[in-house]
Amino acid sequence: MTDEEKKAPEGAPAAAGAPTPTPKPAPKPKPPDPLLARVESKAADRLAEALPGATGEPHYFAGEVTLPVEPSRLVEVCRFLREDPACAFDLLVDITGTDFPGEERRFRVVYHLASLRHVQRLRLRTQVAEAEDLPTLTGVWPGANWFEREIFDLLGVVFRDHPALERILMPDDWVGYPLRKDYPLPGYPEHHLRYREADVTRRRYIDISWQSTGVRAAEIVKKYKGKMGASESAPHVRAIPPEAGPDETGA
Repeated sequence: MTDEEKKAPEGAPAAAGAPTPTPKPAPKPKPPDPLLARVESKAADRLAEALPGATGEPHYFAGEVTLPVEPSRLVEVCRFLREDPACAFDLLVDITGTDFPGEERRFRVVYHLASLRHVQRLRLRTQVAEAEDLPTLTGVWPGANWFEREIFDLLGVVFRDHPALERILMPDDWVGYPLRKDYPLPGYPEHHLRYREADVTRRRYIDISWQSTGVRAAEIVKKYKGKMGASESAPHVRAIPPEAGPDETGA
């Protein structure tokens, strides 16, 4: 290549007699992600047919379907999914909550449903802002009671008309909601330290080592052997001697 060709600006026509550059092949399109492949959901189709507009566009991931639902139609949709024979979602597996503080409706609540009759699963997803609440689903699935209490306890989402909406994991007067993203990692030491001191004075911690477990098991066997009489025994219970090590017990 001559000095003139080297100095030629990019995009300028090549000098006469210069070899034509080989064009680069077009990049191959990426194959579709199998995790995002659309899957058939008879329940979603039935719901769209019976309650048009009640849910948004379905989201597919790993062979499962998630339907977005507005809070105002949540009870209506869930009651239909449970009572309609073609759906029959008789089991509320779980309710989960996640905090996205950068979004206007920061709390995302997901309902995991299962139909034992039709062997199918479905997820419903709704979102609320901090000042909004959600309707309780205890009238549709009574098992929603403790799930909703847990989300209220850890995220602060209020479930309207819940029969007993109170904390379930944290003390009743605990300050803040531990699963919010803006909750400080060490908590609020000036407030929570008194719980730690109270635990030491009022709570007897249980030793769960294998030695203490063997002692407690032997005490239980002795207690019930005395109740059953001398002629009976409990062959299905094997007490671990407190002095024996793991090699002696086969553990």
